[in-house]
Order: sequence, then structure tokens, then C-alpha cells
Amino acid sequence: MITGFNMAPFRIFISSVQTEFAQERAAWGVMQNFEIRLPQVKEQSAIATVLSEMDAEIAALERRRDKARAIKQGMMQQLLTGQIRLINETRNK
Repeated sequence: MITGFNMAPFRIFISSVQTEFAQERAAWGVMQNFEIRLPQVKEQSAIATVLSEMDAEIAALERRRDKARAIKQGMMQQLLTGQIRLINETRNK
């Protein structure tokens, strides 16, 4: 997982194999032998399921937001063109 790249052992390893350039980088020959642990396939599937559900929820929220924006835009247009007027009835009494 990505959090593993922030761990001290990984940072120490990268520091030990960095080459001297304008931008520091690790030598590919050393990096290709570096082992990265991945979760089991079952856990990966569970993570993918949760992320897919979150994507679907975000998409639904974005659709609601867009619908609210369209309604607001329509209402503002009606107010500006005079199709709808807001009247304060307490002021007229």
C-alpha cells in the first residue's frame, strides 16, 4: 500500500541507493529488486468494492449538486426576467 512508502525502512533504503543528479533519484537496477508487499487478493477485492461504492456515492452527490445548481440558475433567471416576483406581504399591511 502507499502508506508503506512513508515508512522509515523504505526511506532509508531509498537514501542508500540514490544517485547524484540535479534531482535525486534511485538507480533502477536497485529498485527493480525491491519487494513491495501487497494485500491478499481477497483484501484487494474488498478494498476495490469499497472504493467503487464510494465512487458511486460521489457520482450521486455530484448529480444532486448539479441538479440544485440548475434549479438555482433557473430561479435566478426567473427573478431577473420578472417572471417571478418576491412580495413581502407583511410590508403591505
